Amino acid sequence: MNKKLLFLPISLLAIIALLQFGCDSDSDKNEDVCEAFPTPKECNTSTQATACCSDEDNCYYLYNGKRYAYTDAGQQELLNVMCPDLSKSQAAEVYKQLNAKTQKLLEQARMTAECY
Repeated sequence: MNKKLLFLPISLLAIIALLQFGCDSDSDKNEDVCEAFPTPKECNTSTQATACCSDEDNCYYLYNGKRYAYTDAGQQELLNVMCPDLSKSQAAEVYKQLNAKTQKLLEQARMTAECY
């Protein structure tokens, strides 16, 4: 019986420690997950766009200090500013790459948020 009584507090402390230290620090709690989007060579610019997502399905892009929404209209506006001379097929390919990067970031943001 004494061994069980000793084991219970130790187990509880171990569980509390895992919950407390199992995730990253609180400084990451409210930060968006961001990653630079490599500028396609067809765009003829050295300035990169940055894709950012929060855990609440809120994604956006930053380019030259302006924020573009993660919507069809926002992505189209970003592509028009970043790569104005793209053909339709090139624009479709860049659009696909942009969506893939954003979906990856959204999943990262959700995984980060699971700790909190």
